[in-house]
Amino acid sequence: MKRTILPLIALVFASLNAFSQAPPPDGGTDANGADKNFHFGLNFTPGIYFAGTNAPAAGNGAAFGYGYGVNLEFYFTQNYGFCTGIEIATLGSNWTNTTQWTPKNGSSADSLTAHQYSLEYLEIPLEFKFRTLPIGLLRYFGIVGFDPGIRISSSDNYSVTGSAENPAGNSYQANYSESNVSLSGHTSIVRMAYVIGGGVEYNIAGTTSIQGALAYDSGFLNTNTDSKGAFSGSVLTRGVTLTIGILF
Repeated sequence: MKRTILPLIALVFASLNAFSQAPPPDGGTDANGADKNFHFGLNFTPGIYFAGTNAPAAGNGAAFGYGYGVNLEFYFTQNYGFCTGIEIATLGSNWTNTTQWTPKNGSSADSLTAHQYSLEYLEIPLEFKFRTLPIGLLRYFGIVGFDPGIRISSSDNYSVTGSAENPAGNSYQANYSESNVSLSGHTSIVRMAYVIGGGVEYNIAGTTSIQGALAYDSGFLNTNTDSKGAFSGSVLTRGVTLTIGILF
């Protein structure tokens, strides 16, 4: 799927680049983008993610994630606009749950499973952007909206620990791990998150600006689809992201 998505992003970028170079209808200028009602750009978005959980699941520390893509901004006025685009986002999620395991010739016992999810989504942001008028070369802005995503891939690195005894009193230990386990049958194909944040644009030449933004990204649909077993438990991916990008 990546071989299809990346050329699509490149095609969108090239088409919008041509469109953005068209002169204003009145033949005037749009210095610093002040009169421009459409911008497009490229962005890179690293983030730190935490698992929001309910029993029997529990969060297990922070995980790194990142995203990249093309963003499109349509302005109703200089101050208010709608933002969308195409992005690839890879999110981490570390969590644990307690499940049952049964050793040979023994009785069932609890085992603790520590999961390290890697989840990749194709996202189409749906956000509103509210920004100030230019203050010198700067504009400050806030963003609020939703980031719906479709799962591209998902995998898990997990480790299991536990112990039990058989009727003769012999002890059995569960201590094993698995890497790159596919989660296609255990995780939701859709992710929904609300986003709220703010940042700054800095004009560098003509209608071109660089921007940076901090945002809170909170998923509100359960990542897991299993009701029991090794992948059971309510897990929501939530994080703080830093967007670094350029606008044209």
